[in-house]
Amino acid sequence: MNDLLHPPEDDIVSIASNATSSGRQFSERETRLIYKYRKLSPLGKATVNAVIQVQLEGLKEKPKYTGVISESSPSGFYANIRESSPEIQQEMERYFHYLKAKEAAKDTGKQE
Repeated sequence: MNDLLHPPEDDIVSIASNATSSGRQFSERETRLIYKYRKLSPLGKATVNAVIQVQLEGLKEKPKYTGVISESSPSGFYANIRESSPEIQQEMERYFHYLKAKEAAKDTGKQE
């Protein structure tokens, strides 16, 4: 039988008893996940940790202004620009000038 799918009962009891002695309570599912995690190679543990970190980043609170200003409103858009990196701001400015030139060329073409 595969140990990762069905860990030996004594290992599960060991994890559970260690948890309760430290004041923590784990469900059976959590206990099995801990057992499986402990069986992983260092690369496997790093992968699991990275996935967990990405998921937790998605749960972080949105910046303060989003509750007051909609990100889709012009002022929300400008607040996002002000908080972005200088590289993003520079790229946005470059793209803005490109769009303005394109618009001007289109308007010039209509007048002829």
